[in-house]
Amino acid sequence: MRAKVEGDLAQLEERRKKIDEQRDEVLREIKDRRRIISDLDALMQQGKNGRAYTGGIATSMGVTHAVNAVIHKANGAYVKPTDIRKRLVDSGFLDSPSLMPQIHSALRRIKKRGEAEGGSKRGYKRTSGANKK
Repeated sequence: MRAKVEGDLAQLEERRKKIDEQRDEVLREIKDRRRIISDLDALMQQGKNGRAYTGGIATSMGVTHAVNAVIHKANGAYVKPTDIRKRLVDSGFLDSPSLMPQIHSALRRIKKRGEAEGGSKRGYKRTSGANKK
């Protein structure tokens, strides 16, 4: 009798472990969906504030802000334009043929303002005098 109860207990503990794993996965998915909703709300707000958006990508000012954020989050490490594109696409930007030219334009503006240094081959990094974000 005791062996049967211990066996039942082991099965229940294994079942609880699987349920906990499923719960964690559901919580991660909920968090991801909330982030997507927040990003969409921000994008829609940009449209309401007079900034146009097409195909899910904000105008070049939106891209500039996003590129600047990627550079600042790199904590002083060099980031290549292709890596910036990957991070933007991972965060919800559409990977369109115009994205790389927009990124390069944004990098030129950011560099001209003195917020980043570097070049396309080596990559770009935050200048030591740039404000941390």
